[in-house]
Amino acid sequence: MNMIRVIPDSSFYICFIDDIKDHESLIEIIKYDKFKFIVGVIVKGEIAKSPNYNKIEVVMKSDVENSNSS
Repeated sequence: MNMIRVIPDSSFYICFIDDIKDHESLIEIIKYDKFKFIVGVIVKGEIAKSPNYNKIEVVMKSDVENSNSS
């Protein structure tokens, strides 16, 4: 199966966790089996500054690939 690589900027993540406060939908999107999310160091740092980052931290570590590891 070909996976679609998704490389969103920090506003994508922040929109879900801070603006619309729907981290559960974000987690479902990240875990969708046709997508492979990739995050860079700068974007990851920006997301980590969010007061709600703890709600997605586990999925960020387990299901989102760091751009420097591929």
